[in-house]
Amino acid sequence: MGGDESDVFSTAQGFQGIVAYQLFLDGKSSLYDLSQPLEREGARLPETATSFYTILALGLLMAALGTGYYLAARNRKIIA
Repeated sequence: MGGDESDVFSTAQGFQGIVAYQLFLDGKSSLYDLSQPLEREGARLPETATSFYTILALGLLMAALGTGYYLAARNRKIIA
């Protein structure tokens, strides 16, 4: 990268610098003003939860119980 090529990250950073400078000249807050919380009435997160991890945990529990039963039965010579 000798400076001859365009870089997406450099372009975005340059654009953000121009916007931040314009906000400064206009007397407005900075580009990353996080002091004010966003006001969204009625905004809720979507219901995206799945039962995948619950099923995975139950499967691991059943595998552990099965392994424990097998080892206990083997020690008692129930299983050859």
